[in-house]
Amino acid sequence: ARFGGADRHPGWPHVSSASSPSSASSTTSSSSPSLPTSDRAEMNRSPLELGYKPMEHTAQGKSSAASRYGAPPPHPSVVSGTAVSAPRKGGLRLNSSMFSSEGEISLRPTRTANSRGANSAQPGSPSLSTAQDSAKSDQKLTKTAKKKANKKSSRQELERQTISLLEEWTSACDEKEAVLCVEDMNSPNFMSDFTLLVLTHAVEKTDLVRSAASDLLAVLHKAGQITVEHFIEAFESMMERREELRVDVPKVDLYVCQYAAHALSSGWLPLKTFYKVFLEGRLSPHLWQVLSCACTMKGEDFVAKCVSDSKVPLLQILPGNSRSIDDLLDTLDQQGLAFLLPWANLRSGLVSRLSTPHTSQDVISWLKDMTKPEWYEQKEFIMLVSTSVIRAVSEMTTLAEGVDRTVTVDKSLSEKEAELMGQEKEFLQHFLSDKSSHQLHCVFALQMLCHSLSFPKGLMLRFFIYFYEMDIIEEDVFVRWKEDVSDSFPGKGRALFQVNQWLTWLQTAEEESD
Repeated sequence: ARFGGADRHPGWPHVSSASSPSSASSTTSSSSPSLPTSDRAEMNRSPLELGYKPMEHTAQGKSSAASRYGAPPPHPSVVSGTAVSAPRKGGLRLNSSMFSSEGEISLRPTRTANSRGANSAQPGSPSLSTAQDSAKSDQKLTKTAKKKANKKSSRQELERQTISLLEEWTSACDEKEAVLCVEDMNSPNFMSDFTLLVLTHAVEKTDLVRSAASDLLAVLHKAGQITVEHFIEAFESMMERREELRVDVPKVDLYVCQYAAHALSSGWLPLKTFYKVFLEGRLSPHLWQVLSCACTMKGEDFVAKCVSDSKVPLLQILPGNSRSIDDLLDTLDQQGLAFLLPWANLRSGLVSRLSTPHTSQDVISWLKDMTKPEWYEQKEFIMLVSTSVIRAVSEMTTLAEGVDRTVTVDKSLSEKEAELMGQEKEFLQHFLSDKSSHQLHCVFALQMLCHSLSFPKGLMLRFFIYFYEMDIIEEDVFVRWKEDVSDSFPGKGRALFQVNQWLTWLQTAEEESD
């Protein structure tokens, strides 16, 4: 029955008892209560005969139901296109979604934005405002989370592309394709990490992969995509992590030094910039290893020229507590790098000649035959000559075997020392006269020798006096040495303690003479 009573569909609108039938069937059953004939005739009439009209469409395109059968009139929100917020008491909740295009009422349950049973807030109510603020806040948080996720995803993608590029480069070595791949990454801020990732990924692979990684960086540097700074940052980072990396790669120190040697040999890593990583003894053994690897790749002449052209202060590469010229020569000899100081093999011969009867001119002639004129301008050579003279004179007198170095030496020994030093005056003046910079190197050589010998009592002061009285070192050079506050050479504090009183006298004497 289309217009059933008690058995009608639960979603159907209520119908008043005056106008709606009470039975679900067009004919009553035997158990139904008897009805007047007029009522039965009324029930058997068709909907059109009863006055039912199809729903009419409003100007807004929405439908409105006739209220003749108890259907509530459309809620204003239906006309405006919004859902009804609450049902009519005892009736059906209507909204525009319940009306078909033909104007019929749909019997499907209504679905609203609040279909889970929560009460919908009316526009302008506090609860709606709070909900809107909360929604905006959630939206901001969602955007932030998405940005972080995208950033993380983007970095992971860059790392994946880097590894893929290295693998493709190892197999194909296509320079143009490698450059294009990095361009496609379009992430200049990632290139420092890119360099580190390439080196770290390759370090635990084969020699072929490590060599390919070095070649790749050389190509990308030529293309202007990575810089020397990127490489140095990656090198330092790997050196800081070498203990951790050594667990899986026992030879990680060697492999990382080979990376640097390859860059140095390829000509894109300037030694004058790179050596600063190793100053003051920091990672100093690794510079010698880098140079040794470069020597294997390009030969001794190439490495010697790099060191000479870059003016690398080799002494300052040594740790602070062992920075004498003897320490440097010993280190280079152990590392197979004695060729960096071609006059290094002169040390033993020079001390031997100075320790036996000789004339200054004889030793000068011997050195002239064994050296090149340009060596005389090298700081290390001047320090070698100065150290050799001081050692030869003192070891025959005040530092001879059996002499106590912790007490004031016997007067006879100090007099003998002064006599021998007088014999070497001409020899030293040949290399130091009229060159205050060479004279300053001579004073520093004395300081480092005393430091390496734990400052024998009075040795520093005695040689200061010899240098001054024999006109080997000029007065202003002593003052420059005193005022030098750098830590380039160790032992300055203890050296000043021994000679400070004499320096005060020297400055006072200069003022009086002026």
